Amino acid sequence: MATVESVKDLRTPALIIDLDQARRNAEGMLERFLSLGFQLRPHMKTHKTLECADIMTGGSRRCIVVSTLAEASFDADNGYDDILYAYPLLSLFHAVVDNRLALQELKKRPLKQGKISDTSGVELTGMYAHCGNTYASQGEEQIKAVARETTMITLQFMEKLKAAGIQGTKSSIGSTPSCSHPVPDMAMLSEVHPGNYIFYGLYCHVLLRAAVPHWILLWVGSHDGGGRLPTGYAIIEGHPELKLLSMTQEHGRVEPISGKLDFKQFPLGSLLTLMPYHACATAMMHPVYFVHSKGKIIDTWKPARGW
Repeated sequence: MATVESVKDLRTPALIIDLDQARRNAEGMLERFLSLGFQLRPHMKTHKTLECADIMTGGSRRCIVVSTLAEASFDADNGYDDILYAYPLLSLFHAVVDNRLALQELKKRPLKQGKISDTSGVELTGMYAHCGNTYASQGEEQIKAVARETTMITLQFMEKLKAAGIQGTKSSIGSTPSCSHPVPDMAMLSEVHPGNYIFYGLYCHVLLRAAVPHWILLWVGSHDGGGRLPTGYAIIEGHPELKLLSMTQEHGRVEPISGKLDFKQFPLGSLLTLMPYHACATAMMHPVYFVHSKGKIIDTWKPARGW
């Protein structure tokens, strides 16, 4: 449990998670695909924590995606199964390959434990596609167009597999934008695998360190996004008039979107709350997450690290 009682008392920079919002995000996605009648396989890459994994799977501890072997080991050691990555300690595992060379290497080195250890080849279990280009879409209609196209191509490939005599394979696509705005054709897939939706945007505390005539210098904990937002690298909660203009490894520069900055509003040591452009990159920079409900710190989560 956390020893700090309030968000405002944290040393900064600190990554804080609104537990109530995270639960709403997870429950919304679970309910969406339960109603559509097919499997949700949530991705763990954004948070890499057991606590968040339990929330995203509804406590089932099954059917997840990970991006590193460290995550696979961490989740498997804590009772998770049916993990998409390929790890020999699991009773059910999957590996993703996207070219012939990778497949040849997998055949050369079959897993020493598990179902394919005594075979000379591998079993094709499904088709996995990530429509990451939805993140570059402008608005819901473009997101749906990408999801529709990805679904169509995936289903066409599945038909080709059937025509070649390969039956019983699964089809899976995913990205948080496409799964937040699913199209009807996605109901013909076996499963989807979004992950970033658990946070959508994280809140990262920053500490005001210094000020010069036209801008503010922040001590922050992320370096991603390329200033794509109208407010730069992040949305500054409660201050739509401010823009996080530029960032280096540990510092960020804030300027007013227009006019002059009123430094009286921001004395040295002031706290600002940021919603960063990229939740995954921000979370990766923090060894511990401070979990709060209505501003009160109720827990700390430690993510899996390593590759």
